[in-house]
Amino acid sequence: MKRYSELFFTRLSFFVLLISICLSSACVNGSSSGNEPVAQDLLRNTDRSNVVPTASPARPESTNRDGTKQSSPKERNPKADMTYCRNLNEVRLISPYHEKESDDPAFYEFVRNREKATPCLIELITNTEPIEDTLSAPGPRDFRTGDAAVFMLLIINNENWVPNEMLPPEFAAKWPEVGIFAYFEAVENPENRVIVQNWWRRWWLNKKNQRKSSVPEN
Repeated sequence: MKRYSELFFTRLSFFVLLISICLSSACVNGSSSGNEPVAQDLLRNTDRSNVVPTASPARPESTNRDGTKQSSPKERNPKADMTYCRNLNEVRLISPYHEKESDDPAFYEFVRNREKATPCLIELITNTEPIEDTLSAPGPRDFRTGDAAVFMLLIINNENWVPNEMLPPEFAAKWPEVGIFAYFEAVENPENRVIVQNWWRRWWLNKKNQRKSSVPEN
């Protein structure tokens, strides 16, 4: 009797196990068939071979008031040839009152090469390396390479100071009373040297544009 009972329970356990396996297989198949579209969508969305690259949005072009395209800073200020300013520290006196060229060859080199020297002098305005004070105006003052460049630009281009445009307002207001010392006080802050430099860059750009417009068309 005991033997038959063991045999019965063994077969019963086998059938229970078989039924469990069948049920599990049915659940897995059903789950796979239900998730297949989702899996296909995920694969489709991550398949980079089917993705068409989207172009980056173009930046709006800056235009001038007359509707023409505004040039980039690099186009406005091409890299200057610094070789024409190599002798700035050899100038003996930055003054329009030299008696003869032999007294100051380096100064007259700037006069002769005015067109080629102007761009590199503009670039030197922000140079704060100390240099010998070569101005004919009374001193003393803290004189830098950038200051020599500014005064050389004025003389060789026969230009006058425009304090209200060249300097920040608080220093331009001092100009009638103290003159060029307002400039030297302003450029104690290196950021103000950039303001002076930008004025000269605009001046040079306008000068070149005026020349182009004055050339008759063929």
